Amino acid sequence: MKPTRSAAWDQVQTMAQIADLKESLYRNTLALSALIELLVEKGILAPEDFHRKTAGLEREDEVYADMRRYDSSTVSHSVDRS
Repeated sequence: MKPTRSAAWDQVQTMAQIADLKESLYRNTLALSALIELLVEKGILAPEDFHRKTAGLEREDEVYADMRRYDSSTVSHSVDRS
């Protein structure tokens, strides 16, 4: 069955949105990498501290993911704005 013009256009729009998201992810990753490198170069952040923190956050996310499998409420990292 041949997709209708509307369905085909929806697919084109979806692919364009995915391309935009990829570009945004690339730019954000590049900016974050540059920021981390600058912090390390200036001696503000030690690579070991960064790796330890990211590993800890990843472990927490795995725990939260397991909790979500058994609990209907969602838990995620959020920025404390207090």
